[in-house]
Amino acid sequence: MIKKIITILNSPLGYKYKCVFIYNYIDTVNNKINGTFYIGNPKTKSEEACVTISIIFPSNNTLIDSSIASIILLKYYETCSENMELQQGEGTVDMINTSMSFVKKLCPFIKEFKLNDASTKRCENGSVISLPYFYITQKDMTWYEGRFKAYLKEPEYSAYKNTIKKLMSAQLPSFDIFKILYIKDTSNTIINQLKNIYNEGDTFKIFFNKIYEKHDKSMGCIILQPWIDNLMSIVGLQKYIAMMNWYISINTVPDYNFKKNNKNIYKVNNLNNNTRKRNIWEIK
Repeated sequence: MIKKIITILNSPLGYKYKCVFIYNYIDTVNNKINGTFYIGNPKTKSEEACVTISIIFPSNNTLIDSSIASIILLKYYETCSENMELQQGEGTVDMINTSMSFVKKLCPFIKEFKLNDASTKRCENGSVISLPYFYITQKDMTWYEGRFKAYLKEPEYSAYKNTIKKLMSAQLPSFDIFKILYIKDTSNTIINQLKNIYNEGDTFKIFFNKIYEKHDKSMGCIILQPWIDNLMSIVGLQKYIAMMNWYISINTVPDYNFKKNNKNIYKVNNLNNNTRKRNIWEIK
């Protein structure tokens, strides 16, 4: 029988995240759990959680590794936090770390978190850019690498890093060739902004650095968005970002000291007259 537990997680930055844990198997003696954590309540009509983590243990299917938890969905909304507006950037990192740390505490058999990095960022003009590509132009790595030490399995990870290294050291073609190869359906304003920067260096690394020297990250997002997908696809980075599983080791997940506050446990009647547990997990 499928059961549900509703919990509030208090984070180190003071956010409170609603966690709905739907499960069909719990063995508290042997620490075995089969279910899904839905963390963060965006209060939208779609009712998608902000962080969705699936646990499959034990499993009769030998193709499923029970030591890997799957991060199925990550979404940012200002309303992911129950008590105050969730800030982008550090707030998002706090939410993900709190989610993984809570799963780590409840599921000590988990060794890795698995995810597909399809993350995006909305530029100030409303256009959407790939967050991995945007971050690579700044840090030579993805956002999940930088924030959570995410990695690919070998030998793909070494091949991915070598591809980035080759891109950054590659000699720039003439600007006319650059336009033909990478720029499509781009406004003359952005083309002129790129052209003014393009000839100040001779490699893609210098080119990217010049973009951020001349403009802040908000404007850099707008300048890069129309053509960065074409570039990353042509140089061979797309397959590593969008088509492979990324992993976060349990060893790099924070050990927040969650402790159940028994004084806050109570029952809630739902529409089917069943009962649900609701309790608070605090960080001491």
